[in-house]
Amino acid sequence: MRQPAPSTDPIVRHPSPRRGRHNYPLLFADAVGWPLGWMFMSIDVILPTFLGHLTPSLRAVSYIRGIYSLGVWLPSLWAPNLIRGLRRRGPYVVVIGLIERVPLLAVAVATWLWGRTNPSLVLGVFFVAWAIRSAAEGVNRPAYSQLVAEGLPPRVRGRFWGYAGAICGALAVPYTLWAAGWLKRTPFPNGYVVLFLIGFTVLAVTLLPIWFVRERMSGRPRSGDSGTSLRSMRLLLDDRNFGLMTLAVVVLACADMAAPFYVRQAMDHLGAPEHYAALYAGVQSGAGSIAALLAGLWVSRRGNRPALFMAGLVGALAALAALAIASPIAYTAVFALLGATSAVVGMYAYNLLLALPAPSRVAVYSGVHYTVVEPARSIMPVIGGEVAQRLGPSAVFLPAACAYLLWCVILLAVREPEHHLG
Repeated sequence: MRQPAPSTDPIVRHPSPRRGRHNYPLLFADAVGWPLGWMFMSIDVILPTFLGHLTPSLRAVSYIRGIYSLGVWLPSLWAPNLIRGLRRRGPYVVVIGLIERVPLLAVAVATWLWGRTNPSLVLGVFFVAWAIRSAAEGVNRPAYSQLVAEGLPPRVRGRFWGYAGAICGALAVPYTLWAAGWLKRTPFPNGYVVLFLIGFTVLAVTLLPIWFVRERMSGRPRSGDSGTSLRSMRLLLDDRNFGLMTLAVVVLACADMAAPFYVRQAMDHLGAPEHYAALYAGVQSGAGSIAALLAGLWVSRRGNRPALFMAGLVGALAALAALAIASPIAYTAVFALLGATSAVVGMYAYNLLLALPAPSRVAVYSGVHYTVVEPARSIMPVIGGEVAQRLGPSAVFLPAACAYLLWCVILLAVREPEHHLG
């Protein structure tokens, strides 16, 4: 297949060292705050356990990921067009990011008011708020990707994600000790209300510095130029690396069918007490942070692909371990392996996506990539929910292991970009 020119600019302009030094701490605050804030509302641990108080349905648990991915997907293709005419994208990212976070306050308030008396109402509020939050992230993601690509030199991004993960890992230890004790001694719903409020505060405060990121003003596509459209999907065929990388992520989405059910397996079938959810979330975040730091140092020297390949093997091991382990405390190892996998894949598959095109085309590539990936991510958890509802949570673990292994096979064909190494 032919390889297209990565940009219409005669020179591919990466961020200057001076601009990178100014932007690093501003973007770093959000890189730390994002995983730290979501540790209090873990999509695969805390939220499924929280929903267990509102409904016994495993299908409802699967809708957490399904609605999230659907919401991110719907604006993916046209969202890059929103930023083409903007002079500054940092304020846009902050404003849309706040719209993304505010619905979490509604969930906290509804849980406090009606958690005991009207769980069905809280369930409805949760899913409406979750849909708004997910769609806002979909609108914001291309702009944030463009901002990082234009704001940080490629050679520092591997260490950037790794250092952010290391800080989260250090904070995961005190979080685990406190949150597990808090949920143990605080009856529903107040324990979850406090977790949600803390998570919202962290996510909102660490977002604000992005407003002051210095952006590249020259060499951008003009607002009147042809933007992202269905024709942009040809990038998947024209750019072989981009197409293969997107295919690999679609395959990996099949592993998401199991993601919400590891904790339900521990709670429903292994007899884990509820406060273990905080323990599992903390271990998952801590292990992910350590893995992200080590992978970041590796990525800066060897590229993204080796770290992503190893993460796939660890993910397959986690899914198989979930089938074999019968002790709730030993099951902690499953979440450690899952945390390492999800952190490395989340950070460095994204880092690879940023490295493939020239900085001026990152928003377009991001829109095309998520237009293809997110439908799979929205469908697979729902399929997993149907299987888990009928056969039990453990029935989805073996297909997840196979998806991780197939991811590794496809990665072998992806060519690593060279310009991000340093």
